[in-house]
Amino acid sequence: MPDSPGSATVCPIASRRPVSVPGPGMRLPLARRRAITESTASRPGRIPGWLPPLLWAAVILGASSVQDLRTTHEGIAIRDKLAHFGEYFVFGWLLSGTFDRQAWTPRRAFAWTLFFGALMGALDEFYQGFVPGRQQDPFDFLADTLGAAAGWYFSREEKSVGSVCGTARDS
Repeated sequence: MPDSPGSATVCPIASRRPVSVPGPGMRLPLARRRAITESTASRPGRIPGWLPPLLWAAVILGASSVQDLRTTHEGIAIRDKLAHFGEYFVFGWLLSGTFDRQAWTPRRAFAWTLFFGALMGALDEFYQGFVPGRQQDPFDFLADTLGAAAGWYFSREEKSVGSVCGTARDS
């Protein structure tokens, strides 16, 4: 564990030279942010950054269109909440990848992930009010928002462990 944010850390798995990792709240230098944005913005054959979250949003709305969905078991609606959490976990994960391409600070990326997760959750619940056999539920909205936040968090954890140990997909 580093002594201070941004100090060098050594991978506990492999004996490699120390890698400098920005700590919480630290920003990359402007030149580095521009280099990341320019290098990932226009690669031929690369999937546009907003395409995966938009496609997943379409999947979420498609699942919300199913009429009379049975997700309760003996009066317990926990499966419904877990389904909402899982859908939005993936959504938050995909949004995190989109915001990483923008080289934003973690705080800014989290705020926007939370905003888009809550916005999509509100739209999803509003839409379900018009689908026969479905109803709006504020606890579903809460599960949606928490799922998006958890997806962002766990995507950050994967990237920080992979970058320190030299096993990240993008390195």
